[in-house]
Amino acid sequence: SLSLDFGLVKESITTKTKAVILPHIMGFVARDTEKLVAFCKEKGIALIEDCAQAIGAKLNGELVGNFGDAAIFSFEQSKTITCISGGMATCKSPEIAKHIGNIQKRCAFPELELTKQIMKTTIGLYNKFSSSLSEVKKPWIIAFNERHFIKTMQPCEIEFRPSTTAGLRMDSLTAGLLFFQLQKLKTVNELRNKTAAKWKKQLREKVEWFEPIENSQPAYLRLPFKVPSNEKQSGQWDYFKNYRLGKWYSTLQDPADVEIDGFPTAKKMCETVVNLPTLL
Repeated sequence: SLSLDFGLVKESITTKTKAVILPHIMGFVARDTEKLVAFCKEKGIALIEDCAQAIGAKLNGELVGNFGDAAIFSFEQSKTITCISGGMATCKSPEIAKHIGNIQKRCAFPELELTKQIMKTTIGLYNKFSSSLSEVKKPWIIAFNERHFIKTMQPCEIEFRPSTTAGLRMDSLTAGLLFFQLQKLKTVNELRNKTAAKWKKQLREKVEWFEPIENSQPAYLRLPFKVPSNEKQSGQWDYFKNYRLGKWYSTLQDPADVEIDGFPTAKKMCETVVNLPTLL
């Protein structure tokens, strides 16, 4: 499932361990979720779910984010649903919720220019994809589709740089956009599941798939599969059916080329895993 291995986690725990962070990668529910939940509870170690790539995924009918003590979600533009910038934290403990709330209260709101740029980017993405996504509804966008908003619209740059929104609160416009996105989550995930099934039918036995664990329903942010390392490096899988494939992760902190020691399995995955888009 491209996530944590229970055996390796168990070996790595020390008396200083405070928490385990469990990511659900590319929409797949992490394989050893139930084992890690039980183990962390037994040891008194906090379990934090990283649901940034898997909002809407389920295990035994339960949504991811409900298994750990807390969970984090991301809504930047590569995620299942997006409001371009921002995220969300959820937790079971009122005490932790109060602590997170106090942190948020100390954070500033973004400048108006940054909010405008987020809305410009939203309009640009809408104009790019609206013809192919009939489920997208547009009344909310009319308020922003004015000349002073779109006349200086800039394309989204894809490069590694420090975030300009780190440490800021989500403003009301961005939160409003997210509110509409959350209402579409079920429809979007249904589309992604249908697309994943079509890709599997077309490629059949040509590649090695990552299969969902038993009793789980992925959100299919992307559809990952394994190829020989030399084929990924040669560019053989850069495109399929005229669609550009995702080569992330090509490094452990893609797109930054940063060397980190101690993650041999993840490094091997970087060499062999590519992924297909699921929202076309």
